[in-house]
Amino acid sequence: MNRPTMLEERPESQEDQDRYRVLIENQAMGISEVDAEEYFLFANPAAHRIFGVPPGTLVGRNLREFVDEKNFSLVRQETQRRREGQSSTYDLEIIRADGARRILRINASPRFDREGRFLSALAIYSDVTELKEAEESLRRRERYYRALLHNAADMITILDRELRFLWGSRSTAFITGYTEEIYGRCFLDFIHPDEVP
Repeated sequence: MNRPTMLEERPESQEDQDRYRVLIENQAMGISEVDAEEYFLFANPAAHRIFGVPPGTLVGRNLREFVDEKNFSLVRQETQRRREGQSSTYDLEIIRADGARRILRINASPRFDREGRFLSALAIYSDVTELKEAEESLRRRERYYRALLHNAADMITILDRELRFLWGSRSTAFITGYTEEIYGRCFLDFIHPDEVP
């Protein structure tokens, strides 16, 4: 198959071409060029590590090999956006060669020829799996603590420096007899004058 590659038609001098090649090959993020049918035209060493394949083996392979049907549908939607001249950032779950599922955050841009015909999508991406897992863990903990606080029998409140109510558990309304009108008011407004220090 005779497909143009990302580094063709780029820098004019050999020195410039060598400089760009070194930059791309030593980049920690994956850099790829994929044609309209999702075949890899170019992939730097980081891309090979991310996809879990031996160096130099991504070119000529189809992205479909590394995604399930749901994610391939997303890839096709994104390729359509490239055809329309749009760049975008999106997350894509891939299945590495070893079967491990990883989430990539992809920044993709279109590449057109001089006549304006779509050639390929250029993508820079990184593995954000651990970040996504940490975010999900944080959301789970937040839901847990929110449920714990809201369902506590004790009155639990958050006050600002001026002792104004910012937040209260559900039991706050039950114990005080006040609901939303309590927020923004000073805690001392709800204490008998004889009890105010």
